[in-house]
Amino acid sequence: MKLAIEGVPFGVISNTDSFLRLAETIGSDSLGFNLDTGHIFVQKEDLAVAIEKLGSRLLGTHICDNDGCVDDHWVPGRGKIDWRAVLGALQKVGYAGPLDIEINICEDPDQDYLEGKRFLEAILKELE
Repeated sequence: MKLAIEGVPFGVISNTDSFLRLAETIGSDSLGFNLDTGHIFVQKEDLAVAIEKLGSRLLGTHICDNDGCVDDHWVPGRGKIDWRAVLGALQKVGYAGPLDIEINICEDPDQDYLEGKRFLEAILKELE
């Protein structure tokens, strides 16, 4: 069984470096990280670098966008995250887990989730 910790802004584990320090201290290969792109972006981390640092410890993702100032969870593509860099980094580290779209600010959930899915699929197709 594997355990994934999600970094949350202003929490005990708020970024990838704090997680990596914890993982090193614990010394267990079953401990991993659930990357929430919105949380890490608002913490001012470079998402592509964070993904590369996490490598095989990356066990899951919550995909959302924001402006880098407030921890909102917008439709991917509506904020300031560089999705080509993020998806490219995920491919680079061999991440094969799910991309969980997580939106908490939307007007039409059906359309907004579909928009986010299509946006991400278009970038993935470009990266192939």
